[in-house]
Amino acid sequence: LKSPEALSRVAATEPDLILSIRFGLILPQTIIDLPKYGVINLHSGLLPVYRGV
Repeated sequence: LKSPEALSRVAATEPDLILSIRFGLILPQTIIDLPKYGVINLHSGLLPVYRGV
């Protein structure tokens, strides 16, 4: 996701919103900054007990 090619592919879609669901990687700030309405991250971990897992 940090490669220039990945960034240009995502940027080319001109996203309004990015949904990150059970995605095992941290999105780089360059990807997070692309969508007009931001990024929503959903995960199934129990918080705060398993925070960061």
